[in-house]
Amino acid sequence: MKNIRQQMFEDMKLRGLAPGTQATYLEAIKVLARHYNRRPDEITQEQVRDFLLYLIESKGYAKSTYKVYLYAIKFLYEKTLGRHQQEAYGLLIKSAADSVIKLAADPHYVGGQVGVMAVLHTWGSNLSYHPHVHCLVTGGGLSPDGQAWMPARPCSG
Repeated sequence: MKNIRQQMFEDMKLRGLAPGTQATYLEAIKVLARHYNRRPDEITQEQVRDFLLYLIESKGYAKSTYKVYLYAIKFLYEKTLGRHQQEAYGLLIKSAADSVIKLAADPHYVGGQVGVMAVLHTWGSNLSYHPHVHCLVTGGGLSPDGQAWMPARPCSG
């Protein structure tokens, strides 16, 4: 797997950003990472916000300079790291569905192969970023030999 800097460089190149813009954006991300002494993908949204306020309030950056940092950070998180986000979403859905299937295979629950439909939600009801999966599961499953329907056991609780 490539490092984030190389991925961002390639993403900017593929989108036709000028070499000067590429260098400026990479420098802006380097300053952000050094400010927190962390990799860019480990910096939280709140930290990014605080960093941008720091540029305006403490460093006194002009609006045009501030916008360069803003657009560089936006590019990194939306274009470069967004690709990793898609991979993570796929793993989240797959692991949720696999867990349900494995649990249902236990004779204590169903003892067969259930059907699962998983839906990814990325936002919570309060409009906060909260990736999670909802699963619809059949009320039973096929026996291990595929010849019989096995209803789910009643819940005891």
